Amino acid sequence: MKIIRTTSLFVAIGMVIVLLFSGLSWAYSDIDNFMGFRWGQKSQECEFLGQLCETDGNLEGYSTKISRPIWNQIEFRSLFLVFNQNMFEGVVGIGYPGEIIWEKWVLFLDEKLGVPDIVSPDGSERKWIGAYTTIFIIKQPDGNQLIISSDLAHLPSNR
Repeated sequence: MKIIRTTSLFVAIGMVIVLLFSGLSWAYSDIDNFMGFRWGQKSQECEFLGQLCETDGNLEGYSTKISRPIWNQIEFRSLFLVFNQNMFEGVVGIGYPGEIIWEKWVLFLDEKLGVPDIVSPDGSERKWIGAYTTIFIIKQPDGNQLIISSDLAHLPSNR
């Protein structure tokens, strides 16, 4: 069970990196934080940061101390914050499974962000690309995934 979780987290972290370098167009107004965590914020400044779960070079994945993480209308079973060189760079959220929950995610994100830039042929993956953040959701039988990555070099505060 731990091997599956570790592998899933590494796959998700890898996807965050891929998303960072796959900018196509900027369709929505970027979000400047996630649940109060600001992009580029140092890990020591994050009040609700839990234990370090994974490391891979400069990347570190932390759990959160938030008992029932909810971002706007999206509730998560587990939530991981990704730091690159000790700066908050991304989020990997694992939601609950089910078609109704997936439809709720899609409806909420379509309303908040507009039409996705990329939708897979079967509709199980949707991606919104902003000027410095990318939001990606994946429908999976064991729980939907939300991945948000930021391009730290292009954040307005880092220009």
